[in-house]
Amino acid sequence: RLPYLRDFLLDYFAISDRLDATTSWSNVEVLVEKVKEIITTTCKAQSIRPRPYIGVRVDNIYDTGASITFTYGFNCRNLNDPLGALKLIEQAALAEILRSNGSVSHNTSGIGKRKKESFLESLSEPAVKVLKNIK
Repeated sequence: RLPYLRDFLLDYFAISDRLDATTSWSNVEVLVEKVKEIITTTCKAQSIRPRPYIGVRVDNIYDTGASITFTYGFNCRNLNDPLGALKLIEQAALAEILRSNGSVSHNTSGIGKRKKESFLESLSEPAVKVLKNIK
């Protein structure tokens, strides 16, 4: 159903995406605030008005931490390159997740080509080797 919602929102110049991350319980609040801040700051630097929508939810809980989904969106009516702005915001948010002691998670949306580099940065070299050997 999401493609229908996406198409409806695009009719009104709204564009959105989501990111999944994981972190320890002691870091959840800091990670959420930092990622929200970088999304807002990056949108402002791209002259995106009004402020972006940013929704956050804890998807899964574990003994050591949580899986968090960030859903964000903004009005792209006056942007020359809405997809370029979306990519820039995503890259900034992914980098902030790593800087803020989180890791990029596949959770329900998959890693895909866009998030591959950030995902690999969050893994140790032996873990990358194991994944490559499995594939």
